[in-house]
Amino acid sequence: MEKIEITHDTDRYENIFNVYEFSNSNEDKYAFYNITSKIKIPKNLDASVYEYYVVDGLIPLTTLSYRIYKSQYLWWIIMVVNNIKNPVKLLEPGTVIKVIKTDYLDLVFDSIKQKK
Repeated sequence: MEKIEITHDTDRYENIFNVYEFSNSNEDKYAFYNITSKIKIPKNLDASVYEYYVVDGLIPLTTLSYRIYKSQYLWWIIMVVNNIKNPVKLLEPGTVIKVIKTDYLDLVFDSIKQKK
């Protein structure tokens, strides 16, 4: 098994974890990553790291991510911070969610990279 380097955006969930390549006996190659790895946000983070957002319509996390972070790929961080279990369920209008302020995202990404 060999590790594959990823050169795409660092904010994409699928690029956070190491990607590996596996070859079977027929020399077929498959790329995979360990989806059992977890990202946890410490519960004792200072409140100034967060802000709150009120959902204004039935929207997916990708749309909400784009509205907040100008990137549809940060849906996973909204999911983790708010303990959302189903990433495809639309958020209800009026739902208040907690989001990490944009100024702190690089710290989050750096922390994740250090734990790899």
